[in-house]
Amino acid sequence: MKRLGSLIFWIFILIFLTSTTLYSEPKNLLSVNAVPLGTVPLGSSADLFKMGYGMELSASYMPASFNNFGFRLGSNFIILPLATTDSIWVLSGSAGPAFMLHVGKKLTVSAYGTAGYYYFNTVGWDAAGGTGGDFVYSGGAGGTYQLADRWALGLGVFYDYYSSLYNGLGISLSARMDVPLTERAKPVREQKPKEVRPQPLNEKGKGVELRDITLSPLFPVLYKFYDSNSVGTVRVKNFEKKKAEDITLRFL
Repeated sequence: MKRLGSLIFWIFILIFLTSTTLYSEPKNLLSVNAVPLGTVPLGSSADLFKMGYGMELSASYMPASFNNFGFRLGSNFIILPLATTDSIWVLSGSAGPAFMLHVGKKLTVSAYGTAGYYYFNTVGWDAAGGTGGDFVYSGGAGGTYQLADRWALGLGVFYDYYSSLYNGLGISLSARMDVPLTERAKPVREQKPKEVRPQPLNEKGKGVELRDITLSPLFPVLYKFYDSNSVGTVRVKNFEKKKAEDITLRFL
């Protein structure tokens, strides 16, 4: 079990290092996934169980600032037939880190590793101590194809380890719905331009002169801010006998 945990950890590290050069989702993304699944027992579990089947419901939240990484919360319900005619059912819930990478506009690959708790009960037979629960560990990966703006279909593979009960390798059919979450835009405070009062001319000159030019620091990424706020102040002196009208300043 420790080897499996170490393998999953290093796989996530490798994915993180290679994903920074690929496409990433620019918005916070909430994905809801409902899938039918089948699981094949491995190791000693193969002596007691047959192929199982069930359903999984999960949700993943991928913050845009985390560069394709996020959090996954899921729940499984599976039926595990025994080698005899009887079977048991297992209900589990788990949570853990998730990874989602968009390759182009249609294809998405994902991976996850979770830990949680399960509860099981018998089906078709009564046995003393036939119920119980323990920890469950899961890891999986898959790919989906975007059919519409918010809908995608795909396939996935996973490994489940139910402590003291069962371990198996499974395959699932994925049906995912994506809900982009946009942050509310912060209001921009408008600054009222300072009132510039005309001053009497006590000096001689020619034409129109610009005096006392003051510019505030400019930030190109906040260009919308300057639609309603000034970038600085300037004092205009007119030495002509007629009014100076329609004065325009241009930055070259």
